[in-house]
Amino acid sequence: MATIKTNPGDMFAIPTHTATGTIGFVIARHIGFHYNEPLIEVFDKFYEAVPATRQQVDTTTRLFRPIMGCFYFGKFGDQKEKKWPILFQDENYHQDQSNYKDIQIGYPYSGATRFDLWQNGKMRSVGAKKVNSVEGATGWQPLHISMRAAHHLAGLIGPTDQYSLRNIYGTPPNDANAHVFDAAFYRDLDLARNDANVMHGIFSQWRDEVRKLRRKILRANKIAAG
Repeated sequence: MATIKTNPGDMFAIPTHTATGTIGFVIARHIGFHYNEPLIEVFDKFYEAVPATRQQVDTTTRLFRPIMGCFYFGKFGDQKEKKWPILFQDENYHQDQSNYKDIQIGYPYSGATRFDLWQNGKMRSVGAKKVNSVEGATGWQPLHISMRAAHHLAGLIGPTDQYSLRNIYGTPPNDANAHVFDAAFYRDLDLARNDANVMHGIFSQWRDEVRKLRRKILRANKIAAG
């Protein structure tokens, strides 16, 4: 199983699509680690081409609240899931740029009356109303992040709303409507997989251009150095 290894400050692309079906990507940034998982923020600007520089990435507004990413890219049948590219790195990044101290992750244990809430590296006990108002402690798989991004871009759910399949597809499945619920979910999952396949070609071209530019710069530096 393939993975991508990111460091705090790294910006990477998440393939997705708009409500009208335009395929492109949004950009996310690695904030830090929540235990062993990357804590990431996803920005709301939609791109069809990679920005020329890190400074051109719009980090003004998040598409949704920071989440825990689980960057394992698996295999579906005979098709490998396409890895996301790391676009930019920032050695001077500091978590304050992402308002790290204000990020909250909730642990809504089933059947409990008190729950854990993580904030700024510390845990505290909270009630059900509070824990259900913040982002839950879920390790998000790549395709599910892409699918969630598409739902937010389409306006099906707001940036601070609690994300759940109930909010997107309606009542959870039962014997009567399970086939409808499942069909909608797997349709969106297939769309996310297609987004990744389409963007893989575009990202490959971008990587080739970056390599050519780096080689050109190295040759120029060698000539200048004599």
